[in-house]
Amino acid sequence: MHGVPFSKGAGAQQMSSESGRHIRFLRPLGRGGFGAVHLADVTTSDGLVQRMAIKLLHGELGLDREMQARARDEARLLAQVNHDNVVKVFGLTEIDGRVAVLMEFVEGVDCATLLLHARKHSGAGMAPRIAARICECAASALHAAWAGVSPQSDKPLHIVHRDIKPTNILLSRRGAVKVMDFGVARGEIEREAETAAYSFGTRRYMAPERILDRTAGHPSDVYALGATFFELVTGTRFETLAPREDAFARGLAQRIEEIRDLEESWGTQFVGSGLGKLLAWHPEDRLTAAEAESMFGSWGDALPGPELRRFAQETVPGLLEHREKSLGDDTAPSGSILTHHSFSEADPAPSRSSAVFRGLGLALGLLGVFWGLQQRQGDLEEKVAPASVFEEAAPMEPPNPEPSAPEVTAPATDPAPPAKTRSPPPARTPRVAPAAKEVEAAIADPLPSPANVLEWVSLKILADPREGRVEVKSQGVEVGERITLPVGAHTFRYTGDGWNVMCRVLVTATSRRIKFLKDGGSCELY
Repeated sequence: MHGVPFSKGAGAQQMSSESGRHIRFLRPLGRGGFGAVHLADVTTSDGLVQRMAIKLLHGELGLDREMQARARDEARLLAQVNHDNVVKVFGLTEIDGRVAVLMEFVEGVDCATLLLHARKHSGAGMAPRIAARICECAASALHAAWAGVSPQSDKPLHIVHRDIKPTNILLSRRGAVKVMDFGVARGEIEREAETAAYSFGTRRYMAPERILDRTAGHPSDVYALGATFFELVTGTRFETLAPREDAFARGLAQRIEEIRDLEESWGTQFVGSGLGKLLAWHPEDRLTAAEAESMFGSWGDALPGPELRRFAQETVPGLLEHREKSLGDDTAPSGSILTHHSFSEADPAPSRSSAVFRGLGLALGLLGVFWGLQQRQGDLEEKVAPASVFEEAAPMEPPNPEPSAPEVTAPATDPAPPAKTRSPPPARTPRVAPAAKEVEAAIADPLPSPANVLEWVSLKILADPREGRVEVKSQGVEVGERITLPVGAHTFRYTGDGWNVMCRVLVTATSRRIKFLKDGGSCELY
């Protein structure tokens, strides 16, 4: 299995091979802490050309055998789901020894970007009809992933996404809705990668059984979709509901009351009660994805707002243009490569098992947990705590187009690997970064090339007031979430409700948090 190295020339190399693919990279589409997605033209040995999105892990990560196995597992899982609202996988290949997933190119933006756009222009959430139509399509995708039949085994796929949220739902410029990032999904497939008992997802979208029992089933995806709909129509963060039934019921009643207040202006009286059926405490009391699809469809017929297709045509192109400008100088492969091998049924088959699938996200999570145990485990990810520590849902920082990495929690019963002995780090004082006008000249500096970066840092994003979104190059996350960056200098762009901050800071191996302050228009790195 070999690949021709990236060509750095401006033109495409002229190559041919009876069994290979000719890939010409065009431009970056997005980039996260562990991987990147590129737009490319893929030419088969028969001369057929197709424009695709190609997902590659960064440098050293892409050469890791376990990471490669998980990438192949994710692709095999998605390849079995044939649905209009799920991003399609067309194949697997290798590029410079790294697994590359060839995926459907969706020219669109995620719902977190749409929500931020709505809040900036109206100070509120999206039009309820638009939110209902988007969630109708997402529910249809979840139903297909769960109830669809595997073409290999003729049995239900029983795929659980486990990380449904606005950032993982795309809207194309033509109005098509696509659910993406099944990298932390579970399903019954032949798998190569090892599995482990870790809990994945983004905490505020987690159903109570996921927090209490780490049980992720079909109803937990429906719960996350209900939380997503709440954020889309209110424009506010769906705060985590306390995982104790009485406190949960009080918190849910408050959320439903917020929706009913909005319904007075919508002229409806059914959305609040319907939301309660999506967010019920007991999994068996929730609607199925098929029932949720029907409910959202009826809401889309009755709620006010424009038609989804027209909304997409008027809104998405401008957001795409803004994103492309921000990605214009991003580090990316250029030129052409030729792949001489594609993964197929002829490859050695992985051992057969009906065990639960852990996708690419598990590998990312394990790296994060291992790093944190050696550095400062309590700071790396927000733990899913037992119910006894909750009284009421604690206030959290408020609503992330590239999908943010899901949170990972190691089970309390698993013994932690021995941490390396290390002296405590020296005391650090916050560094106040200059205001935007002082760092404009630094914006064009590209991020370090991932292939040359050996050390990465996970930063918690904070702000005072607690709302807004932060962008670093092609990554975008909300306040309260984390962003993974290589050690080095980075320009952070913060957008809040009526205020903005841009600052340039040096991220070191000991950095843990960055906080944006409205007073003074500055940021502090801890």
